[in-house]
Amino acid sequence: MGLLFILALLLAWPTAGLSIVVFLLILFGRSFLKAKSRMHQANVKEAERSMLNNSAELPSWSEDRDKVQLFLEGTMRTAIAKGVPEKFVIGLCSDLRAAREFVVFAGALEKTGASFLEQQAACSDKLVGTWNRTSDEGRNETMGDRSADEFNDEIPF
Repeated sequence: MGLLFILALLLAWPTAGLSIVVFLLILFGRSFLKAKSRMHQANVKEAERSMLNNSAELPSWSEDRDKVQLFLEGTMRTAIAKGVPEKFVIGLCSDLRAAREFVVFAGALEKTGASFLEQQAACSDKLVGTWNRTSDEGRNETMGDRSADEFNDEIPF
Protein backbone atom coordinates (compact mmCIF):
# COMPACT_ATOMS: atom_id res chain seq x y z
CA MET A 1 0.00 0.00 0.00
CA GLY A 2 2.95 2.29 0.68
CA LEU A 3 4.24 1.78 -2.84
CA LEU A 4 0.83 2.68 -4.23
CA PHE A 5 0.85 5.90 -2.17
CA ILE A 6 4.30 6.89 -3.47
CA LEU A 7 3.12 6.23 -7.03
CA ALA A 8 0.03 8.38 -6.37
CA LEU A 9 2.24 11.20 -5.10
CA LEU A 10 4.50 10.99 -8.17
CA LEU A 11 1.49 11.09 -10.48
CA ALA A 12 -0.32 13.79 -8.50
CA TRP A 13 1.46 16.68 -10.13
CA PRO A 14 0.72 15.85 -13.82
CA THR A 15 -2.81 14.69 -13.03
CA ALA A 16 -3.72 17.69 -10.87
CA GLY A 17 -4.15 15.52 -7.78
CA LEU A 18 -6.53 12.95 -9.26
CA SER A 19 -4.20 10.08 -8.45
CA ILE A 20 -4.41 11.02 -4.76
CA VAL A 21 -8.21 10.86 -5.01
CA VAL A 22 -8.00 7.44 -6.64
CA PHE A 23 -5.61 6.29 -3.91
CA LEU A 24 -8.02 7.46 -1.21
CA LEU A 25 -10.94 5.72 -2.94
CA ILE A 26 -8.96 2.47 -3.06
CA LEU A 27 -8.02 2.86 0.61
CA PHE A 28 -11.62 3.50 1.73
CA GLY A 29 -12.99 0.74 -0.50
CA ARG A 30 -10.53 -1.75 0.93
CA SER A 31 -11.43 -0.74 4.49
CA PHE A 32 -15.14 -1.04 3.71
CA LEU A 33 -14.74 -4.56 2.28
CA LYS A 34 -12.70 -5.68 5.30
CA ALA A 35 -15.34 -4.32 7.68
CA LYS A 36 -18.12 -6.01 5.70
CA SER A 37 -16.24 -9.32 5.85
CA ARG A 38 -15.72 -9.02 9.62
CA MET A 39 -19.42 -8.22 10.08
CA HIS A 40 -20.40 -11.28 8.04
CA GLN A 41 -18.18 -13.50 10.17
CA ALA A 42 -19.69 -12.01 13.34
CA ASN A 43 -23.20 -12.68 11.98
CA VAL A 44 -22.29 -16.30 11.23
CA LYS A 45 -20.88 -16.83 14.73
CA GLU A 46 -24.00 -15.28 16.30
CA ALA A 47 -26.24 -17.50 14.15
CA GLU A 48 -24.25 -20.58 15.19
CA ARG A 49 -24.69 -19.62 18.86
CA SER A 50 -28.39 -19.17 18.24
CA MET A 51 -28.55 -22.65 16.68
CA LEU A 52 -26.77 -24.18 19.67
CA ASN A 53 -29.24 -22.51 22.05
CA ASN A 54 -32.20 -23.73 19.93
CA SER A 55 -33.42 -20.15 19.65
CA ALA A 56 -33.20 -20.01 15.84
CA GLU A 57 -36.36 -19.76 13.73
CA LEU A 58 -37.29 -20.24 10.11
CA PRO A 59 -36.54 -17.22 7.91
CA SER A 60 -39.32 -14.90 6.77
CA TRP A 61 -39.16 -16.31 3.23
CA SER A 62 -39.62 -19.95 4.31
CA GLU A 63 -43.31 -19.96 3.30
CA ASP A 64 -42.51 -18.78 -0.25
CA ARG A 65 -41.89 -21.94 -2.29
CA ASP A 66 -40.09 -20.07 -5.09
CA LYS A 67 -37.80 -18.27 -2.65
CA VAL A 68 -36.97 -21.54 -0.87
CA GLN A 69 -36.17 -23.18 -4.21
CA LEU A 70 -34.01 -20.18 -5.17
CA PHE A 71 -32.22 -20.38 -1.80
CA LEU A 72 -31.50 -24.11 -2.08
CA GLU A 73 -30.40 -23.90 -5.71
CA GLY A 74 -28.07 -20.97 -5.03
CA THR A 75 -26.62 -22.62 -1.96
CA MET A 76 -26.13 -25.93 -3.74
CA ARG A 77 -24.56 -24.40 -6.86
CA THR A 78 -22.12 -22.36 -4.81
CA ALA A 79 -21.07 -25.41 -2.78
CA ILE A 80 -20.60 -27.41 -5.98
CA ALA A 81 -18.49 -24.58 -7.42
CA LYS A 82 -16.32 -24.74 -4.27
CA GLY A 83 -15.51 -28.41 -4.90
CA VAL A 84 -18.24 -30.37 -3.13
CA PRO A 85 -19.50 -33.21 -5.38
CA GLU A 86 -23.00 -32.68 -6.74
CA LYS A 87 -24.19 -36.07 -5.49
CA PHE A 88 -23.13 -35.23 -1.93
CA VAL A 89 -24.92 -31.87 -2.02
CA ILE A 90 -28.08 -33.44 -3.44
CA GLY A 91 -27.96 -36.28 -0.93
CA LEU A 92 -27.49 -33.91 1.99
CA CYS A 93 -30.16 -31.45 0.86
CA SER A 94 -32.67 -34.22 0.22
CA ASP A 95 -32.34 -35.30 3.85
CA LEU A 96 -35.23 -33.58 5.63
CA ARG A 97 -33.33 -32.92 8.86
CA ALA A 98 -30.19 -31.58 7.17
CA ALA A 99 -32.06 -29.32 4.74
CA ARG A 100 -34.20 -27.93 7.54
CA GLU A 101 -31.03 -27.23 9.55
CA PHE A 102 -29.65 -25.13 6.67
CA VAL A 103 -32.89 -23.17 6.38
CA VAL A 104 -33.07 -22.62 10.15
CA PHE A 105 -29.43 -21.46 10.02
CA ALA A 106 -30.49 -18.99 7.32
CA GLY A 107 -33.27 -17.83 9.68
CA ALA A 108 -30.74 -17.28 12.44
CA LEU A 109 -28.62 -15.27 10.01
CA GLU A 110 -31.65 -13.24 8.96
CA LYS A 111 -32.25 -12.43 12.61
CA THR A 112 -28.74 -10.91 12.79
CA GLY A 113 -29.49 -8.72 9.77
CA ALA A 114 -27.86 -10.79 7.02
CA SER A 115 -29.22 -10.32 3.51
CA PHE A 116 -30.62 -13.18 1.42
CA LEU A 117 -27.34 -13.45 -0.50
CA GLU A 118 -25.31 -13.48 2.71
CA GLN A 119 -27.58 -16.25 4.00
CA GLN A 120 -26.92 -18.28 0.86
CA ALA A 121 -23.15 -17.70 1.08
CA ALA A 122 -23.00 -18.72 4.75
CA CYS A 123 -25.09 -21.85 4.17
CA SER A 124 -22.91 -22.74 1.20
CA ASP A 125 -19.83 -22.40 3.41
CA LYS A 126 -21.58 -24.61 5.95
CA LEU A 127 -22.14 -27.23 3.22
CA VAL A 128 -18.46 -27.10 2.29
CA GLY A 129 -17.54 -27.47 5.97
CA THR A 130 -19.85 -30.47 6.26
CA TRP A 131 -18.14 -32.06 3.25
CA ASN A 132 -14.71 -31.45 4.76
CA ARG A 133 -15.67 -32.91 8.16
CA THR A 134 -17.51 -35.98 6.83
CA SER A 135 -15.63 -39.29 6.74
CA ASP A 136 -15.32 -41.28 3.52
CA GLU A 137 -17.94 -43.73 4.75
CA GLY A 138 -20.34 -40.90 5.58
CA ARG A 139 -19.72 -39.29 2.20
CA ASN A 140 -20.58 -42.49 0.36
CA GLU A 141 -23.69 -43.00 2.46
CA THR A 142 -24.87 -39.42 1.87
CA MET A 143 -24.23 -39.52 -1.86
CA GLY A 144 -26.42 -42.56 -2.43
CA ASP A 145 -27.90 -43.07 -5.89
CA ARG A 146 -29.93 -39.88 -6.30
CA SER A 147 -29.55 -37.63 -9.31
CA ALA A 148 -30.19 -33.92 -9.69
CA ASP A 149 -33.38 -34.59 -11.70
CA GLU A 150 -34.94 -36.42 -8.74
CA PHE A 151 -34.35 -33.43 -6.47
CA ASN A 152 -35.59 -30.59 -8.70
CA ASP A 153 -39.27 -30.81 -7.77
CA GLU A 154 -38.83 -31.39 -4.05
CA ILE A 155 -38.55 -28.99 -1.17
CA PRO A 156 -37.38 -31.25 1.61
CA PHE A 157 -39.35 -29.80 4.54
